[in-house]
Amino acid sequence: MKDTTPTPPVALDIDNAPRWLTRLEAAAIAGVSVRTLRRWISYGYIRASKPAGGRVLVDRGVLRELIEGAAA
Repeated sequence: MKDTTPTPPVALDIDNAPRWLTRLEAAAIAGVSVRTLRRWISYGYIRASKPAGGRVLVDRGVLRELIEGAAA
């Protein structure tokens, strides 16, 4: 099944991204689908936070470590 998740209108650069990223923003930076990012969170590859507002947020630094670790 094709992933039809919308992408953010502007591609984000991890260096200029906000400290806390939504799943959509984090997936766009990592170059993966939101579904893949959700799997990474559920497998424990990425720690995510779910504050009182209910949105799942990913720390930019944690995402950077995962991306740089995969590139090494």
